[in-house]
Amino acid sequence: MSRAGSVVGGTSSTPTTNDIAIKALAEEMENAKNFSAEAAEKIQELTNQLKRLQSKPIKLSPLEKFDGTRSKLKGFLAAASIHLDVNQDKLPNDTARVSFVAAHFTGKAMDWFEIFLIERMKYPEEQWGPETRAIFTSYEYFEQKLTISFGEVDIKRVAEQKLQRLHQTKSASIYTSEFEQLASKLNWGEEALMARYYEGLKEHIRYELIRMDQPLTFAALAQQAIRIDDRLYFWNKSKKGGQFATNTVHRKSQDRGDPMKLGANQERYPKNKKKEELRKKGLCFLCELPGHLARDCEKNPKRGHDRQKLAANKESKKQENP
Repeated sequence: MSRAGSVVGGTSSTPTTNDIAIKALAEEMENAKNFSAEAAEKIQELTNQLKRLQSKPIKLSPLEKFDGTRSKLKGFLAAASIHLDVNQDKLPNDTARVSFVAAHFTGKAMDWFEIFLIERMKYPEEQWGPETRAIFTSYEYFEQKLTISFGEVDIKRVAEQKLQRLHQTKSASIYTSEFEQLASKLNWGEEALMARYYEGLKEHIRYELIRMDQPLTFAALAQQAIRIDDRLYFWNKSKKGGQFATNTVHRKSQDRGDPMKLGANQERYPKNKKKEELRKKGLCFLCELPGHLARDCEKNPKRGHDRQKLAANKESKKQENP
């Protein structure tokens, strides 16, 4: 075919560079449309998920009642603050918040609040006393008055007394946690905290600490004590029927807070329950009647033999000493 045969109607069938660029741009635009559609679908899906999550209320444990016990006030207020934060839409102002929290009062706490509640319900707001007005219009003031009435009078003094009485009864990690909670309320120096912490540890842990380099900080001391306690616990657990050097017995759970089991020897040789009951009642182990012991009982097979032996000894002595 001649060169002229490749031209139809005066237009060449070979695509030009411009045609190729236009086609590529059109393809990119189509891909972009598809991508935008997928992105829009994904965004819509995420939006719907967010709406579903927002529509589901957060489930909280019911707020426990407060009866005026001083040691429980701090925990009660902390739990109440969580409920207030979650239910902001239902409790829009301080009056609603105060009413919500006060609804969980019992005992002495309700007796204290009842005075203000009666005044609020009996009289219009303009006739409320300054104390009642402040309590129902300011949650912060309400919390302050509640703390003054039922909070611990001297937090530091109470914490110090508890710290002085604290001793390790379970694992070293639990003891350390309780110790740190009390110590956080005091301004004790590092050396004082270390000395008191050491005194409260179990004897076998103190013994192991003596054999080690003395730590320079309370954190290091606590870490060493916990490491020793865990090492001894797992070592003891690996032994069959083994016991600590302090004669403590196996502890079941990881926190070792469960009641201790009987010793290995006691489990191997359990007591005879029937004999124990008879002994408590003062009865014979053989005939189960009162007034004599098993060795003197008529049913004791050794009793007749012992009598014959005793009679023979008496007869022998008579012959030797006529």
